[in-house]
Amino acid sequence: MKRRITNYLAAGIAVLLPAAATLWVLYKLFVLVDGWAAWALRLFTPRPLPGLGPLLTLLVVLLAGILATNLIGKRLLAYGERLLLSLPLASSIYRPARR
Repeated sequence: MKRRITNYLAAGIAVLLPAAATLWVLYKLFVLVDGWAAWALRLFTPRPLPGLGPLLTLLVVLLAGILATNLIGKRLLAYGERLLLSLPLASSIYRPARR
């Protein structure tokens, strides 16, 4: 019984960890892009522009996908992955999450 519960917990973590990591990264990316967009927009107009943050975040994700699918992007991603894997704490989080 104890072994079965342990297996269920491990399976649950294996399923939820990549999804949670993806959502966390997208949330942090949204906050970052939205902050930059709000700052840049204030230079041109005093009024806020609703929806700009999600739109720009989608654009950043799209551009990352475009870069990732070409040769230069693959090289950059491989370099970034090697860098992450060389960092002790980051590699212990990234290695299981990428699978």
